[in-house]
Amino acid sequence: MTHFANLKASLGKSLSNLGFNVDDPAPDTSPSRASFDSLRIVDPGTRPHRLPALFHSRERDLGDPVRLFPERTCKKSDVANMALIKRQWLNVLDGLKAYGLRGQIAGINTYLNRSADTAALASLGQKLPWTGPLTLFHNAGSEHIALAKYLSLRKIGVSAERLRLVWIEDHHDHSRRVVLAATFGNHNYILDNRRPDIIEDEALDHFRPYCSTNASHFSLHWDSRDIKGWETSLKRLGSHALH
Repeated sequence: MTHFANLKASLGKSLSNLGFNVDDPAPDTSPSRASFDSLRIVDPGTRPHRLPALFHSRERDLGDPVRLFPERTCKKSDVANMALIKRQWLNVLDGLKAYGLRGQIAGINTYLNRSADTAALASLGQKLPWTGPLTLFHNAGSEHIALAKYLSLRKIGVSAERLRLVWIEDHHDHSRRVVLAATFGNHNYILDNRRPDIIEDEALDHFRPYCSTNASHFSLHWDSRDIKGWETSLKRLGSHALH
């Protein structure tokens, strides 16, 4: 039995519940949604009052990722120049402080999209007990970039409760990858390794999330118009090349 099959079996009764209809997310009736460039970030170190649905998807919380993924499939790799890489990373973060929190986040996104050291930086977070899904479901290295961004935002004081690592399918080019979602002001902003800008999930209607994780929740996501979309999301997750 593969690890994924074990996971599916371990969900037990939860899986039989996944197709239940839930209310669609309330439509946004606010004025034009603020772009990241004009966003005023308030209290980034506190947990948000709520986490908006990602890309207006339906979501099923499957539980604690530590419980769902108790075994690691990857071991921390030895990097010969790890001390230098870590020092350079911390120097970049320190140098971005003059630009305010929004500027720091934008700078981190640009820096790590161009960096050749994201796998090494991501290894700094492999001891975190909830990162099992990232080490299990391989996605062409995008998981390393997303986790490096997560660690960077945590380092500059953003609450872990505001951050989610999201597996998405891009309907423009039919690719799949892991991106980082950061929630500020009840909006989700997406840090994508293929985009230089940070953009709200509302504007990325060609993205389809199928699962996400953070320190406390591993969730499936699916299109609200698809009653059995959870099955498709589970199949997408199961089709990943495993480490």
